Amino acid sequence: MSARHRTGVAALVVAASLATAPVPGSSAQPAEPPVRGRFIASPGEVSPRQAILLTGLAGGHLPRPVVLQLRTPDGWTPLQRKLTREGGLFRFTHRAPRTTGMLVFRVRVPAAPHIGGDASVTPTRRVRVTA
Repeated sequence: MSARHRTGVAALVVAASLATAPVPGSSAQPAEPPVRGRFIASPGEVSPRQAILLTGLAGGHLPRPVVLQLRTPDGWTPLQRKLTREGGLFRFTHRAPRTTGMLVFRVRVPAAPHIGGDASVTPTRRVRVTA
């Protein structure tokens, strides 16, 4: 490896570490993406193990990846991944757990720079699981 190449690699490593280093006085976690699109959970109240239909619109004319997420005490947990249909429509089916409680869902749309799409999330939707 030449000295010139080592210098270039070292500069890239330093630049990458500066780009990912947290700014003093700011949160160490990345900012949440903007809320966009439409999202419906049906029905709003279910029995344990009943299917929940989650549909919505993520926007965009080309198919894009979307991730169904469930809120947990540790943050958002991914449940399923799919591609939208043309026009941005998506549909997930999730079975309610055996325990009662409140489920909070959202769909994350990762950034898609190759088609000019920014990251976003849908509004959250709640589903109550009752006995």
